[in-house]
Amino acid sequence: MNLQTMAHKLGMEDAAAAFREEWDAIQQTLPAGGPPFLRPEQVARDCETALLPADMAQAVAAAAQRVAANDALSALAWYCHCRLFGEEPAHPDLKSWPLPTRALDRDAGLFYVLVLLSGIPNMQRVHRQRGIPADVIRETVLNLKRCMEREDYFLRTGHWGLSPRMFGWLMNHWRGVLYQLGRLQFKPGPFRGKLRVFRNRGTGAVLALAQDGLTFRANGEMHEGSDAARAPDGWTSTLEVTGTEIAGFPIDPRGCVVRRQMRLPARDWQPALAPEDPILEIHIPTGPPPMAHDLCGESLRRAMAFFPKYFPDRPFKAFVCSSWILDPQLEALLKPESNLVRFQKEVYLYPLLGAGATMNSAVFGLGTKDIRTAPRRTSMQRALAEHIEKGGRLRSGGCFLFPEDFDWGTQVYRSRGVFSTSANAR
Repeated sequence: MNLQTMAHKLGMEDAAAAFREEWDAIQQTLPAGGPPFLRPEQVARDCETALLPADMAQAVAAAAQRVAANDALSALAWYCHCRLFGEEPAHPDLKSWPLPTRALDRDAGLFYVLVLLSGIPNMQRVHRQRGIPADVIRETVLNLKRCMEREDYFLRTGHWGLSPRMFGWLMNHWRGVLYQLGRLQFKPGPFRGKLRVFRNRGTGAVLALAQDGLTFRANGEMHEGSDAARAPDGWTSTLEVTGTEIAGFPIDPRGCVVRRQMRLPARDWQPALAPEDPILEIHIPTGPPPMAHDLCGESLRRAMAFFPKYFPDRPFKAFVCSSWILDPQLEALLKPESNLVRFQKEVYLYPLLGAGATMNSAVFGLGTKDIRTAPRRTSMQRALAEHIEKGGRLRSGGCFLFPEDFDWGTQVYRSRGVFSTSANAR
């Protein structure tokens, strides 16, 4: 079946371009009986391997029958499978892959569940090659069920399934590059932060400096907009590293950049983290369980043992995270015993550009736009709603934590770092 015919039959003409690459070549390999992964016995085995409960497995099996009975849907499913799990897997922009809503209506979200399940043999091969323990595989694979019943597709429609966005995220799990270790998930990757980190050779203290040419507000948060530098409260950072001196604007581990240039003797400070350095990204799936302080510490301990053992070829310098839960303002808005505040105090925070929409959805629910009608059932919802109504902005933040500094519960960067004796440095 050619691409235009498929798109016309499924009512996806406007999105056909997303499937253009390799379409014809892949269709020539479509088995006469249709994609094997849509056969009932294979779907049942895949659902069992993916640890889907019986009611979910039944819904997936029913959707597979509908896809198998529709030649256009079968052609599309085969294309998606081959692109992602074939001999030469690609990494297309899955957010641009539309849902076949016209053809499958309420089951549209299960289409990409079927495609994901078709990649189980590939995932198992990676696990065998690496020797990944069964308990880690179980924790990681269970994210499919969690996403099907908790993330954006379900929240929008009330039906199980995956949006293209969540399908793309779960590909990290299925390709064997992301693992859940207790409460947190971890994924090797390059550091993308706009900062440089240095460690004192004598004391071991850590100091982060903002990259050159970034614009900040007077309070040290990142300033948005192309004219930010010309704003009344805007200022621009500089960073110069030579063989004798490191000169730049320091980042307080509480998450703001201090408008006071520091000059460090290069002989006393060595580079610890820079853009593109290998790191372990921390990802925090929606609960339950709560993001309890002890559970987070245990996850980090497990990661420090797991990755050197099973991924010795992927050494990392630091744990890094970027998320709305790292908004430095939360420490002032929430109670000290809040899980989010306690997590922030254990890591070195740094500012990122705002992401209020992400926080709004996470805290108040998907699609929340008017804060006046947002729910206020929890103390967090009440605190953030009041903050916004007073003219405040919500924003994201980043953090890092070096394994050699790990001492969960001691707030190491605040208690022993450069800023430990200058709490008012901001």
